[in-house]
Amino acid sequence: MNVCGKSRRAGRVCMVLLFFLPWAHIVACLPGVHATEGGAWLARVGASVDVLQRHYYHRSTGLWDCVPLAADRAVNIPFTGTWWNCAVTLRAVLDVMALTGNHSLAHEVATAWDLTGMEEALHLRTAGLDDLEWWAVAWTRAVEVTGDRRYLRRATTYFAVVAAHWDEKCAGGVHKTRSVASDKNAITNELFVELALRLHDLTAGGIGPSNISYQDWARRAWEWFRVSSLVDVETHLVLDGLSQSCVSEGSAVWTYNQGVVLGAAWRLHAAQPGDAEPLGTALRIADAALLHLVDCQGVLREQCEETSCDHNGQQFKGIFATHLAEFTVYLHGLGPPFAERGKAFADFLLLNA
Repeated sequence: MNVCGKSRRAGRVCMVLLFFLPWAHIVACLPGVHATEGGAWLARVGASVDVLQRHYYHRSTGLWDCVPLAADRAVNIPFTGTWWNCAVTLRAVLDVMALTGNHSLAHEVATAWDLTGMEEALHLRTAGLDDLEWWAVAWTRAVEVTGDRRYLRRATTYFAVVAAHWDEKCAGGVHKTRSVASDKNAITNELFVELALRLHDLTAGGIGPSNISYQDWARRAWEWFRVSSLVDVETHLVLDGLSQSCVSEGSAVWTYNQGVVLGAAWRLHAAQPGDAEPLGTALRIADAALLHLVDCQGVLREQCEETSCDHNGQQFKGIFATHLAEFTVYLHGLGPPFAERGKAFADFLLLNA
């Protein structure tokens, strides 16, 4: 199936990887859930990575077809992605390393760290806050997979930058950009919760900005998100953002917003297992996505596919699938009745792989 609509270049290859990878993750982590041959899926993942590295990786930048801000600006390289897309790609490469046990790409991870310092310094001043969060999540994943804790430094720095843009407009939440006039949207706040919980784990319950623990930052942001009207009370789908008047009416619905929130929710439940609310919210959102965002054959669709998805929209479905796979594995670990719910999500991922 054409999971990318009219996507091209690295966006398409990474998108394919992001769809093969979740199912390979299910097969590897939940043997017996399906009779699918796990080796075949791992082979598809490996082939996608091989194409990604051979055709779209630039040694001069340590990245995959990202729009540069400074490095190699004068070099005639046909960059087609954007900054956050490369963070998602790096995260996918790290997931492949974790899944396969093959750390041959560890050098590329270290190169990305070394060569993106100047770029990320510029983005600290200019980019959307969600861009910083995507990179921070990727660097936390690098710590988890490689054990190299130097990557943690940027993750904590970026979290502090984002946390500084929490205010009481719309009764809380972080802005999507550095401007106090900017809206507050779903993805920036979903990522904020997920990142806070990742840092909670990596710092052994450490203290974040404003002398607030990372776990408390996560809980604070989750509680705001839950009552913010970003989740439609009728469809249970996550809406894209709030207007200047703090309402979500008419806001777009994107698949990746339905996915990232699952990663935030299950991590919050893992940190506070006595609180069932995040898990219940996540299950309603996942069910809603599988009900409302698919075609008549049960295949996930993005609203932009009616025309043409840009390089951002091309990765949304893969991001959803990645987070749904992680959520599925978490549900399986909880046992009945959650494992049975996870089985339905695994079936969906197989259909869409």
